[in-house]
Amino acid sequence: MTAHAIPQLKSRLKVYLKKLVDYSWDTSLVLTFGFGAIMIFMLSYGLAITYKIINTPPLLCHYIIGNKHFEDICK
Repeated sequence: MTAHAIPQLKSRLKVYLKKLVDYSWDTSLVLTFGFGAIMIFMLSYGLAITYKIINTPPLLCHYIIGNKHFEDICK
């Protein structure tokens, strides 16, 4: 390797590391907001079932039929 190849390698490495940090930050934001969106959806879905806005899925009623509170929800 020549003497001028080392600074080029260092500058290229810095560029790649900056890109890696940027992409990992973007990925963590996407995962965080995606998880939050899924949680909000699950909460709203559960509230919609509780207040009988939508019908309870039959599979859910099949698994919780032993509990008296849930039998009222599944009717």
